[in-house]
Amino acid sequence: MDMSKLEAGRLTGKFRPVQLGRLTADIGALFRSLAEKKSILYEIDVGTQDAVVYVDPDLWEKIVCNLLSNAFKYTARGAITVSVSHGFNESHVRIKDTGVGIPKDCLTQVFDRFFRVKNNRAEGTGVGLSLIKELVSLHGGQILLESKTADEEGSDSGSVFTVVLPHGSSHLPASLVQDTPLSSDAPGSLHKEMDYWMEFEQHVPSSAGSASDEAESAVSSTLFFEKEDVILIVDDNADMRGYVRKIFSPYVTIVEAQDGLEALQIARSQKLHMVLCDVMMPGMDGPTLVKHLREEPKTRFLPVIFVTASDDESLFGGKEEGAVDHVGKPFRVRDILARVHLQLQLGKRRVKLEHDFETRSYEMQVVGELSPVGMFRTNAEGRLTYLNPAWYQITGFPPGRERDEWLDHISPRAKDDALRVWKGCFENHESASTRLLWNNDVWTHAIIAPVITADGNFVGSFGAIIDINEQFRLEEARIALAEEREHVAALRAEDAETQRQLEVKRRTAQELLIDVTSHELRQPVSAIIQNAEVVRANMKGLRDLFHDCRKRNISYTPTDRLLGEMEDDLQAMDSIMQCGLAQARIANDVLSLSRIQLNMLTIVSTDFDVRHETSQILLVFRNELIAKDIDLKLNLGQGVDGLGLRTVSTDRSRFAQIITNLMSNAIRFTDMSSGLREIKVSLELSPDPPSDESCAVPPLPPGRALRSRSPGAGVGEPVVYIYVSVQDSGPGLQKEDLALLFQRFQQGSNAHHVFGGSGLGLFVCRQLCNLMGGRIEVVSEQGKGATFRFFIRAIAPGYPPPPPTGRILRRSSSKTSHRSAGSTKSAPRPLPETPNIHRNRPLHVLITEDNKVNQTVLARQMKRAGFTVALASNGLEAIQAIDKVDLQNNGESGSQTFDVVLMDLEMPVLDGFAATREIRRRESLGTLRKRNFIIALTGNARLEQVQAAQEAGVDDVMIKPYQIDALISKMKGGYQPTSK
Repeated sequence: MDMSKLEAGRLTGKFRPVQLGRLTADIGALFRSLAEKKSILYEIDVGTQDAVVYVDPDLWEKIVCNLLSNAFKYTARGAITVSVSHGFNESHVRIKDTGVGIPKDCLTQVFDRFFRVKNNRAEGTGVGLSLIKELVSLHGGQILLESKTADEEGSDSGSVFTVVLPHGSSHLPASLVQDTPLSSDAPGSLHKEMDYWMEFEQHVPSSAGSASDEAESAVSSTLFFEKEDVILIVDDNADMRGYVRKIFSPYVTIVEAQDGLEALQIARSQKLHMVLCDVMMPGMDGPTLVKHLREEPKTRFLPVIFVTASDDESLFGGKEEGAVDHVGKPFRVRDILARVHLQLQLGKRRVKLEHDFETRSYEMQVVGELSPVGMFRTNAEGRLTYLNPAWYQITGFPPGRERDEWLDHISPRAKDDALRVWKGCFENHESASTRLLWNNDVWTHAIIAPVITADGNFVGSFGAIIDINEQFRLEEARIALAEEREHVAALRAEDAETQRQLEVKRRTAQELLIDVTSHELRQPVSAIIQNAEVVRANMKGLRDLFHDCRKRNISYTPTDRLLGEMEDDLQAMDSIMQCGLAQARIANDVLSLSRIQLNMLTIVSTDFDVRHETSQILLVFRNELIAKDIDLKLNLGQGVDGLGLRTVSTDRSRFAQIITNLMSNAIRFTDMSSGLREIKVSLELSPDPPSDESCAVPPLPPGRALRSRSPGAGVGEPVVYIYVSVQDSGPGLQKEDLALLFQRFQQGSNAHHVFGGSGLGLFVCRQLCNLMGGRIEVVSEQGKGATFRFFIRAIAPGYPPPPPTGRILRRSSSKTSHRSAGSTKSAPRPLPETPNIHRNRPLHVLITEDNKVNQTVLARQMKRAGFTVALASNGLEAIQAIDKVDLQNNGESGSQTFDVVLMDLEMPVLDGFAATREIRRRESLGTLRKRNFIIALTGNARLEQVQAAQEAGVDDVMIKPYQIDALISKMKGGYQPTSK
């Protein structure tokens, strides 16, 4: 580095006054440990008188260090002396050794650059003494040499180097002189130099392999040298080559060269894996060697590491020529081992990658020749540089034709697409693909992609063509299938959205159902509880009064207050009855709604007298009508008598449910009227459906008879249509409410805010009418009431029936303002009264009920009807009671057995289903001598539940809540006296 700066005129000093003897002694003292290690007598004599001399401390360290290093290098034994003396105008620094010496004919050449003194011991100095001479000249001094070799007779070998420095600073450039004394005379960079030489001296050939020992200790388990690896060491200094060889010879094969020219010849003649090269050498230096190595293909990737001074600026020129790293002198064994190992492995990988690349290139060539896919390659200008055989085969392009004429061989139908993707690749550097039809009628799928280097340069394109003739039709089919699937997916998505909306509506409806039913069920429950409390309080007071009269043995005459309270009690009991009926209606509507939502609502046809059934339905509302002072008229149309029909076949309970809901609405609406308070119910039968979309009764021509039902119907089963209308005198409905009235939970603005109601009844009515082959409508004008009309389809079994009879309900009341019910179309027909429940012999009834309240109430009702009663709490007790009675009677004629068994279905221990089956089993075996008449009582109105009870063997089914009159009527109608 210093030599390079000298040549460039950039090496200057900063001269300041120093105690020359003291500074020199401090520098020389650093070599004492080296002298002791080599067993050399080492003396430093600077005298007692010191002088101040202007020197550059750093450059002076280099001068003394190099002279001492040179002396220790060539002195194997003997002595080395450092002495300083001062004259009047100058000072002398002498370094004397007893080494090998320098021949006389070489004394004038040793200070020349790259001159080497050769002998049998070692090589002479190279750049070192030349540099020392220049550094001394910078100080305005001179260096003298005296030397003798052992070959000269009569003298001992050795050398004396004398440096003469003038006093003062007049001989130095004024700009480089600093009068500030040196703050510390301790050497600086000399430590590194001493460390280097201390280590170097350990590994010279006389050290017997210590370099390899240290190298072995320096190699870690992560370094993977191989003996087959060949490293070339290039250095003009034989000792340095020997030092480096000692480090690496245990692990790799070492080859040596003393200059760049010899190294280049070796690199050409044998395979190398690494070059360790000095920078400055005679003949051919390091950078020049690297330049030649990079120019030859064989050594183009050979890694080169410069071994030089750590701050050598000439290194940068070497890197530009391709050096991969540098190791600065002085260096440590661990450092050079690690760096050489790293670059050696990288170099081997680089060579392997190059080999793999060549192999892959060959493989790609083979792939291109064997591939059934046509491949092509272009340069950046778009000219084709490669076409594989498959390309020619697919396109039908003549092999001898100019490649750039490929566009002429494309069908005119596809040229625009070809140019589009071609421009997209070369102008926009984008990958593209298209279908191309060639002149040989072959369809191909063409793909082209830009080839862009890592630094972003576009260098051409690569592409391929695939024969898709056979796939063309398949792809069209796939497209059609994909479109169909997309359509199906869209339909499914639409259906899913519809289902989601339906689910939202369903959930909203359920929430509304909960809200409505919660309110509507709680209202009558609250009224029942309150009225029951009133009745209980009055009855308790009356009981206490009678007890007191009995205790005092006095008679009691009822007072007006007591009679008034009893009248209130009767009204309270009527209210309880009406609340119970209201709850029953709501329960029926909720159950029907649930079945509608689950698509489980079914129609079960039974035969019944339509006029009698209608009267019975209206009879339920008698007390409520009386309490609210509302007149009820039942009008029977001409078809009821004109067709001569009494019995029809349809779903009796659903028919009753529709009329019940319409009557409930009519009563609620009419109760708000301050004027006329009247409800008109019309019943009509017709062989024809409505002539339009309304529910109006079509005219009945004279002599018109019933017709058979739709094709496929059996003979003797004509169709009849039942028409019913319920007209109230309430405030009517607004126009905007009519369209919403039959929707779920829609009550109309008037109904919602004024009349209340659940909003379920009319919706259920509409669904029931639809299921029964009819429909329902409303006609209303605000302020003039509303008329609800519906019709259903039925069968007329056993047609023609006997002449019809009937009565019409007449509301009785103590009020004089009540109006009589009548009909403008036919004579009044009173509704049937409660049947006479008394017989010559009372019925003996077995009540099987687990609910104690229901059991007690039912027993009281049976006793009030004049029946005798036995109780059972579950099916097992019922069987035991029947067995006991049968055993006691022992089959005697006239003995009392159970005439009717009322059987609850849901009970603990043994339910009604199992109990009935067991009773029927015993009857069939003869264990029981009489067949029992069993009526099932259940709160589950589901059709499957009713059918299950019938299959178990019951004779009839009553759904809770039931009318006691209807139950008694069934009991008396099904009872058959037993005679033995």
